[in-house]
Amino acid sequence: IDAKIKWPNDILINDKKVCGILTELNAQIDNIFYIILGIGINVNNEKFDQDLKQKATSLYLETNKNIEKQKILACFLKNFEQKYFIYKKEKSFDPFLKQYKDLCVNLNKKAKILHKGKEIIGEVIDISHLGEIVFKTDTDILKISSGEVSLRNVDGEYV
Repeated sequence: IDAKIKWPNDILINDKKVCGILTELNAQIDNIFYIILGIGINVNNEKFDQDLKQKATSLYLETNKNIEKQKILACFLKNFEQKYFIYKKEKSFDPFLKQYKDLCVNLNKKAKILHKGKEIIGEVIDISHLGEIVFKTDTDILKISSGEVSLRNVDGEYV
């Protein structure tokens, strides 16, 4: 399946969301107290409500096969652990940045962001080594973290 990333942490198949990831962090500059990670994957959904039909998909709808959730979970956890140990060793997002950029559907596209209560139109020009979106407007270049932005295409739909 040809899956892509919608910055910062949605997974798309055929331009429809199949997975979303939410995080909560409690930290100070030099100390992380906790991280809560929530991941939702549409696995064997056979249909979606009318309002989601154009925006959501499932592994079943994309493959026409029932998928064993335990196998998905085991595969996910194995890959997550491998990436976690790389991150723990390197203490950086850099080992993953090229692959993230290669899979990111937002990169080099015009978009609207809602940033600090204002709608700004520009272009997504890069993803920083910290995972921030680098957004170019007519007058500025902004680096924005996920907690500060809602990213949409120029027509107002989610990108």
